[in-house]
Amino acid sequence: MVFGIFKKKGPSETAMDALIRMTYGSVPPPKTAVLDEAVELASHDLLAEAADIENVQQIAASLDRGPMPYSTHDLAVSTALNIFKNADGDLRTALLEIEEIARIQVQNWLLERKVAPLIAKTFNDTLLKIYSAPANQASPTQVKEVQEQLTAEFAKAGINFMNLHPTIHRTLLREAVMFGRIERTVEMFVELAEQAQREGRNDTARAALLLKMMEKRAALLGL
Repeated sequence: MVFGIFKKKGPSETAMDALIRMTYGSVPPPKTAVLDEAVELASHDLLAEAADIENVQQIAASLDRGPMPYSTHDLAVSTALNIFKNADGDLRTALLEIEEIARIQVQNWLLERKVAPLIAKTFNDTLLKIYSAPANQASPTQVKEVQEQLTAEFAKAGINFMNLHPTIHRTLLREAVMFGRIERTVEMFVELAEQAQREGRNDTARAALLLKMMEKRAALLGL
């Protein structure tokens, strides 16, 4: 006889138990979310006040009543994700303009250890899936047109787009094809270039830093 074979089994793990364990580990932290602060972060920082505030409050309150041991930022991200996923009509159009900024904000919170990695990854991956048209689906004609638009827009800033590092050129082109925001793509690059200029010790260091920034951006946007 094998001893212990008929021992009473403990309670089986529920789907929610598994999700909590995957998100927070085998010893989850206590819930620390402050509801009002989470609503403000979701509404202002992630949704740019495009969504009805009462809807944001209702979703956040419902999530806060659940068993997930959210931090304030976790709750804010989960609330915003719910709205991004279910938006349609004019709201979806408005969110399309800000989803990239929202994903970058969540990535910054992740780097600051304010949001759980799995929650940040789910937010980023979901928004990429439902809001971003893959750049590789564009026709050669579309790519050529976007490249010409970028070239003209960069020329206004005194930059030769065609002479940029191949990785930077490819990332900018794919981003512009994916999102269709030519002016914003150029503005973003100029902002990063200025940051590299301030932080780099010399031209070589500045160029390396700018390349690293663009590689990180490409990874964040799924390019």
